[in-house]
Amino acid sequence: MCNMAAYTGNKPAVKELIELLRVQEGLAGGHFTGITTLHDGKLYMAKVCGDVDDLLKKTNVLELPGTTGIAHSRTPGYADDSWAQPFLASDESTVFCANGIGAGNVLPFPEDTFQRAEKILAGSPFSLSTGVEAELSPYPRLSDGKYYHSTEIESALIAEFHRQGSDMREAVKQAFAFMPTQIASLAMAADEPETVTVMRYNQSLFYGRRDDGFCIATSCTAFQDLNYNWFQPVPVGTVGKLTAGGISFEMLGAHLDKLVISPDLAAAAKYFDQLLEPGKPLGLLDMFDQVVKNHDISPEGFSCQDSFLLYSYLAEKLRRGEVSRSSRQVPGSRPGSLRTETTFIKKKECK
Repeated sequence: MCNMAAYTGNKPAVKELIELLRVQEGLAGGHFTGITTLHDGKLYMAKVCGDVDDLLKKTNVLELPGTTGIAHSRTPGYADDSWAQPFLASDESTVFCANGIGAGNVLPFPEDTFQRAEKILAGSPFSLSTGVEAELSPYPRLSDGKYYHSTEIESALIAEFHRQGSDMREAVKQAFAFMPTQIASLAMAADEPETVTVMRYNQSLFYGRRDDGFCIATSCTAFQDLNYNWFQPVPVGTVGKLTAGGISFEMLGAHLDKLVISPDLAAAAKYFDQLLEPGKPLGLLDMFDQVVKNHDISPEGFSCQDSFLLYSYLAEKLRRGEVSRSSRQVPGSRPGSLRTETTFIKKKECK
């Protein structure tokens, strides 16, 4: 699980994206942070192994121009700036980030998927930057003996499909069909002005509207915290086009038969009520680890909407005042670093 955000409107995108990341990074992020903006046919990026504060201290992120952009804050990983998302294509034509899981993937994923991807990229102008010699299983090991971030490989495939003539929505669909995992994602292309491509297979993703533009966030609590007057979940199994004027969706196509379209909301709420004990703080990832083991909510062999259900439950309990939040400092991925973790506590008077 990670946190993502997107903005397109009439304000500087980077300030909106920092705001959206700040209210989410304690949920399931803060180990790595990155922002990419789009302006006058060029993509601009800043990213770091660290949280939003590290991004502000160590990069020129506040100088990124444009009123359209995407952002990402992720869970633990190899402590190098190159492993932060988004991933910018080596020719800077496209950019991509994702939130999801590889381990436990129930979608058909042939063993030679990454080898076939490497062959496609060998005939393209795109190179990869995340290769490390240290063993990083379950990340893929390519023919040079190095381990690479799987999302960077997917990002390079999208860039190649776009180079071959697909628009970004089609390129994202092609890449998902090629290496299907249980994800949500955001992407942009330098030649598709003021547009964010939005894809949700099953992971949590919401879109919201304020007077100045449209936003995307992983968690609906972000929109509550920032006083958005309107927000909705991105439909599952879709790919969309987000502009300052609106958002449109089309079916993703592949692997919809593996998707739980209408989860049991009552069963999920009942289980979450039992999971949150009065007075005992729990972090989101601790809660999520328990959710995926409950097969009433997460039927085996299917792609479920676990993170969406959990975020929606917490948002409603916070709105009602039945759950409170607190923060604590915990270790980050870079040695000696700290990040903020948000914990949730059921109030003792609630039944």
